[in-house]
Amino acid sequence: MMFDFTQQFFYYKLLFMVELIVGECFFAVHMARRDHFAARMVCSCAALMLVAFCIPVPAYNVVVISGVFFTLFLCSVIAMFFCLRTSVWNILFCAVAGYAMRHFAYVVFISLNDIVFYALGIVTGISTGFDPYGAPLLDILSSQSIISVILYLFSYFIVFWAGKFIYADRVPSGDLMLAHTSFIAIAAIMLFTDVVLTLVTQYNAAIDDVSLVVERIYNALSCILALQLLFSNIFQQEARKKLSSVEQLLHTQAKQYELAKKNIDIINIKCHDLKHQLRAWRENGMADEAELQEIESAVDIYQSAFQTGNEVLDIILTEKSLLCEKNQILLTCMADGAALRFLRPAEMYSLFGNAIDNAIEAVLKLPPEDRSIDLSVRREGNITGIRVENPYDGALAVQGGRIRTSKSDRDAHGFGLLSMQAIVEKHGGTMTIGAENRIFSLNILFFGAADRDAETTDRAADEGAASRS
Repeated sequence: MMFDFTQQFFYYKLLFMVELIVGECFFAVHMARRDHFAARMVCSCAALMLVAFCIPVPAYNVVVISGVFFTLFLCSVIAMFFCLRTSVWNILFCAVAGYAMRHFAYVVFISLNDIVFYALGIVTGISTGFDPYGAPLLDILSSQSIISVILYLFSYFIVFWAGKFIYADRVPSGDLMLAHTSFIAIAAIMLFTDVVLTLVTQYNAAIDDVSLVVERIYNALSCILALQLLFSNIFQQEARKKLSSVEQLLHTQAKQYELAKKNIDIINIKCHDLKHQLRAWRENGMADEAELQEIESAVDIYQSAFQTGNEVLDIILTEKSLLCEKNQILLTCMADGAALRFLRPAEMYSLFGNAIDNAIEAVLKLPPEDRSIDLSVRREGNITGIRVENPYDGALAVQGGRIRTSKSDRDAHGFGLLSMQAIVEKHGGTMTIGAENRIFSLNILFFGAADRDAETTDRAADEGAASRS
């Protein structure tokens, strides 16, 4: 009978279409939309529900039911083309991902439903539990339906909520720029093969509980693997973007260091000349002594007070000390600069520049009398340690083991932290953060690097990269 209103599957295909639409929307929400999107969306949803209602089911077997599911899926893809202005690969990506998340939610639901019914003694075995593919409608109008509805809502909510945060939120706006479109085809084949195998076991009356449990586990793993395969495109794109941004940031900071070095050199020369001029004025009595002392104090601010044994670190600290002086921040430093000779100038500028800039941002929220930054560089044996401490105000937001920035330009600030982490890891070190008693601390440790110079370190890094490739 083509339209058997007494069969559960006649109504289940309507529910399937709703689940598929919701799943696909999670992944397609940031895609470019066509004009009159709202009207197109309403018309598409109405058309899809009409197709799901009218599609005939001449028999209840693997071939027919599979054909119904695939037909509904293809209709949803056409509807997405009608609503979205994007490439065919972007639409197929969202469609397959939505189907995978929806199918995973279904596997979780039927497994949980069967386990609960078995535990309550409602059914005698897992394989005799929930069956939407051919059971009479009266089966779902029994007292068991309330339990199934509760488990259904719970299962789908949890899976869709987790899928949104783990996968859907990672989908960028606009074109996905997929590097491996073949992964979409592979994921679709994996997923649809799994759907067919699910129907094969569903219509196999002789299947035992153990085999069904194995099949459910395989179903779940297939959905997760399909999503991972799809999002490997996105993850690779994110990694390439971060790497490119970090490399660009390091290149920019190398130029900033060269500029800072030139500026500091010019300032020191001018200050040196000005001190000679002040001495001549004092000897000739050409100015009041109090005025001369005030000018000399101002000049001293612009002359490097840092002698760490590392010219690069001296330049960085001098530049940052000027910024601290302007903002009434006390910057103290105890540093063995010679222990940092394994770092290139650009690396040092990025490492210390970002660390001090972040500390300055934090202490600016405090009253002037509480603004202080302590920096230390120590070497003990073959271990070189860098520590930056500063007080802070307010709650400290930590996300993924990192401080969540309050800057408006979150990406740039995040890439600054990434560049620091990349430099530390390049030299085999570790970087950790801590906060206690309103004091924030950044701790960096390098192991066995202090005895090498920058050229030796770069050569070792290049050899390591070559061996890995």
